[in-house]
Amino acid sequence: MVVFHDNIDRFNDNVDARDKGSDVFASPVSGPIDPPDMTDTTPSGKTDLSDIPDPYYLNKTNFQNTPDEVKRLLGKGFFTPYECSGFDCSEMAAYIEWKLECHNVTAQIATKDNWAGGYGHAWVIVPLRGGKHLAIESTVSAMEGSLGAEMITYDPEYFVYDHLFEDIYEASEFFGACEWDWWNKLKLG
Repeated sequence: MVVFHDNIDRFNDNVDARDKGSDVFASPVSGPIDPPDMTDTTPSGKTDLSDIPDPYYLNKTNFQNTPDEVKRLLGKGFFTPYECSGFDCSEMAAYIEWKLECHNVTAQIATKDNWAGGYGHAWVIVPLRGGKHLAIESTVSAMEGSLGAEMITYDPEYFVYDHLFEDIYEASEFFGACEWDWWNKLKLG
């Protein structure tokens, strides 16, 4: 688990370096990372959540649930490209939910089973002060030249979903931890 947290710190350092225009990045910390067992369940039939790092949510600087604070936390978005069935919408959404929650910004993972083109899709919803919400389309950032702020949308289609999960544990109980395991797939600079 130490390797996981060291790599998260390095990833955040690399994002900060990139945001400051630097091209000097820290390499990932090497160590054993076991692939998730998609068939592993507990005797009670519940999904095994032991593949989720513990602790998962880390305490960082407190931000507020405002659009400007969310934009600041999104920075320039991802520099790891979208990879279907690898680092795709679910891992990207889970990472963004994790990052926001670690900074005390309430975030939820939304999914729709039949998104455009008939595929399932995942994104993030952030409840704002005053009862409003914003959505974060995490895959927008993966496009060449996109910025994190471009991930934010108020398009009504993002507020119609099949599932809304409060945290990684609820999402993993429903779909399995391997669907959200950005910590095993995120490539560091």
